[in-house]
Amino acid sequence: GPPARAPQQGARPASCGGGRVVAQAEPLMSEGARRVGRPGSSAGPSSGYAERGRRAADEGACVNGGAEAEGREAEAQGGDGGRRLPTESVATLLCAAASPVWSVRVGACSDLEALLRSGRASEAVALLDRLAAVSIERLVDPHHKVVHAALRLVDALLSTYPQAFDPLVERLLPLLLARLHEARPALRDAAALALDSLCAALPPEALFPMLLRMLDIQAPKVRTSALLIISEVAPAAAHLLAAGVHMRPAVQKVLPLAAEKQPELRRAAIDAMLALHAAAPPTFLAQAGQLPLAAQHQLRSLVAADAPELAAQLATAR
Repeated sequence: GPPARAPQQGARPASCGGGRVVAQAEPLMSEGARRVGRPGSSAGPSSGYAERGRRAADEGACVNGGAEAEGREAEAQGGDGGRRLPTESVATLLCAAASPVWSVRVGACSDLEALLRSGRASEAVALLDRLAAVSIERLVDPHHKVVHAALRLVDALLSTYPQAFDPLVERLLPLLLARLHEARPALRDAAALALDSLCAALPPEALFPMLLRMLDIQAPKVRTSALLIISEVAPAAAHLLAAGVHMRPAVQKVLPLAAEKQPELRRAAIDAMLALHAAAPPTFLAQAGQLPLAAQHQLRSLVAADAPELAAQLATAR
């Protein structure tokens, strides 16, 4: 598994950006998420959970854990407010998270979250890889209460042992981005919190290219959310974007999305293009001047209403 670092107890990580992502994403996100301040491989949702084979070795613990957890079904159905710290082991709770009973899965995820946010977080060190894999599988659970508990678990794990997701981060990111568009405010808020922790755990050199890879995923919701976060993290990635080798693929990936049919996706692409320019104006203009003439004309037309001075500069960029 990943090397253990001391659990990061206490204050939440600093946000990667300001509140503009949330404001632009409305009605994707609720008032609760607005207070948060933010919300490739193109791996899609998890489909099968490769850890099932490993569970066979733990079958005894899983059977016992399932019985213990099912005994707490009524507590799990009652929500996670005022939840006691679990008495079960991390391994037992991981097994219970695969129970066929949805309320047991909720209880297991909530117990794991409570443990990670307590002084007992170090109990999870030996099983960080399984904990990350199970939490990702529960993000695509058919029951929305399980998904909500899993989002909270992901946030707790990212806030405590972010290295647990190192091998899985490109599976995790699109799942979180898609959840920003949930109809239920609680899911949107929980996804925003988890994304905030994920962004805070990654340096711009790692996060920005990963967000660009998310634009390759053929899912408008994922693309829109990725563009909104690109707009937020562009200032922190200014040193990266000042190099043409990094600005070029950003412009080439974002510009075509401004011609998509979905209004939210088009708006997010235009805003991301403006953010790229603001992060490194000379490099942006130099790369725009190397675009095909048709693409240059498209770019000028797109930014003319919001940034007429930039449109004028683009007209003379070479």
